Amino acid sequence: MLLPIEKPSCYACNSELGKAFQALAFQSHRIEYTRQGNTPSEQAFMEAEAEYIPAYFCSSNCCKSKLGELLAAQGIAEHFKDNRVYGGPICPCGKCGKPVNMTQSHNAWVRGKFFFSALEEDDRTADWFDVLTVVCKACLFVGAKAEVSNELAVPNNPNCAELITEPTGTDVA
Repeated sequence: MLLPIEKPSCYACNSELGKAFQALAFQSHRIEYTRQGNTPSEQAFMEAEAEYIPAYFCSSNCCKSKLGELLAAQGIAEHFKDNRVYGGPICPCGKCGKPVNMTQSHNAWVRGKFFFSALEEDDRTADWFDVLTVVCKACLFVGAKAEVSNELAVPNNPNCAELITEPTGTDVA
């Protein structure tokens, strides 16, 4: 796991982050439908494969103020800032609309609320998260501004907050 050299600050207002914060994350993951439930959302269990966090926020207001702009920089329509993808198993790509099989490894933009660990400042746990949109492999960087997509492609960039390469298993619901 690559961790930030220093504690990140809020992308919108540059304030220091408290124990709780929100973030926009780019994930590679897949969904398994192994839990009990009546709907795919209730049955879904997300297996995260990799994660990159391009922006941290000190509050919901700061997150909401920049989320559309950050998605637009990746070629994703700003209206996805208010979207929530439910359990699938097939979901349209946020760029081209083609079906994405969520049981196979795919990419997604995720907004979530996290807490820094009480034991280690550079560790965090998720309180909740919403998958804003999925992106098929063909559209991964199509329409993205080069400087933003290059950061995503180079995880050891000093601006990269962290990259998780081991499976973590996070509930979707």
